[in-house]
Amino acid sequence: MILPRKWLGYAMAVAASLSFAFGTGLAVYTYSHGTTPLSVTTFRTVLSAMFLVLLIRFTAGSLALLPRDRWIVIALGSVMAVQSITHYVAVLLLPLAHATLLLYTYPFFVAAGAHLSGQERLSPAILGALAVAFAGLVLVLDLGGDFDFSVLGIVLAVTAAAAFSVVALVSQPIIRRSPDSRSITLHLHAVPVVAFLVASVALDDFSMPDTREAWIMFAFVPFFYCFAVIGVFYAIGSIGSVRMSLIMNLEPVAAIAFGFLLLGQHLDGLQLLGAALVISAIVAVRWIPAQREARAGGTPES
Repeated sequence: MILPRKWLGYAMAVAASLSFAFGTGLAVYTYSHGTTPLSVTTFRTVLSAMFLVLLIRFTAGSLALLPRDRWIVIALGSVMAVQSITHYVAVLLLPLAHATLLLYTYPFFVAAGAHLSGQERLSPAILGALAVAFAGLVLVLDLGGDFDFSVLGIVLAVTAAAAFSVVALVSQPIIRRSPDSRSITLHLHAVPVVAFLVASVALDDFSMPDTREAWIMFAFVPFFYCFAVIGVFYAIGSIGSVRMSLIMNLEPVAAIAFGFLLLGQHLDGLQLLGAALVISAIVAVRWIPAQREARAGGTPES
């Protein structure tokens, strides 16, 4: 039963990266039709928490957590809220491509943290795949042109990357001893739900879409976000935080692809090369252990 769970973990990580990318695309569309980042974030967080409760109840899932684990996860929710806020401000201070690239330094934070904490062994193949995927992102995000330099923006973007890494690393052992990873996901949303609601009230920001099409897009944002976070934490429990974070490099690649398919945005040769590098690195990190397993006749690495 171990191997199918690992393959499902890889599939969930891929699906999560695509869902994050598509949900972000829908959110960006609504920005030009009356919404704001805070109103979208608050709506998606609150609706996702409600959907998680219903999903767990109707599928006879478990909300149970050990008391110590419950408080750790709730505390991690504050780190998750910090990640959302710092990334949101960073994209205001930096060009989107630079802010995104700085956020996607988090696989290196995750890899270093997993190694230092003894959670996962880092092979040269994993380190090489991380480097190749990062190089691919540099090409995909097309960083040419003037850079509006902001020290605060850089600090906030890197803080967002570090915060996400903390959530991934600290939650991994809790997820692996929990009967239902969705319970972890729900408890992680407790603090962000309160924080974003308070921020919305304090800033009087309840901006809603002003067209029917935007309302449709707006309504689907929580669905894609909820599916994505469920996939991320399932993947952490089944394949580990290092491989999950590597596969999540598909998100900016998918965002570029959606922009091309849905908005007619141009893809140049270097962007296509970058996408190929990211995908190759992700395939390699699954293929290399499988080949070792085939030669040794044992169990592939997690």
